[in-house]
Amino acid sequence: LRLVALSGIAGVGKSTLALWHAHMYIQAEPNRLALWVRAESEASIKASYLRILEDVLEVHVPADVDALSAQQIADRWLRRALAKKQRAGVEWLLVFDNIPEAPTGPRTASPISGNLDLLAPWFFSDLGGLTGSIIFTSRR
Repeated sequence: LRLVALSGIAGVGKSTLALWHAHMYIQAEPNRLALWVRAESEASIKASYLRILEDVLEVHVPADVDALSAQQIADRWLRRALAKKQRAGVEWLLVFDNIPEAPTGPRTASPISGNLDLLAPWFFSDLGGLTGSIIFTSRR
């Protein structure tokens, strides 16, 4: 698993650089996915996860998913769907764009070191077995 963080003040081009990289990533090889997560809040992350699962990865998610946290959605469906794509030979890039200063809700053990541990409550609880790439953008 490859993790990259892009941080800096507003307007310096973090999101543009991540978008350019995602575009180049999928152009370089035919069997690649680039997935974009709006990471401003837990609600936007959940909405992005659900859009990715249903529209891109073609995974049916039950209607009662609103009661679940973003991390539960990531653990129950997104992680499993990405692992399945890996087994089929698909490489993937996941971009978390515009991570806020701090999340709301309880903090959990983080798979991410440094300032990005603030994403832990919204992220996978376990990264074991995932071999894709993840880019984070943040003003922090």
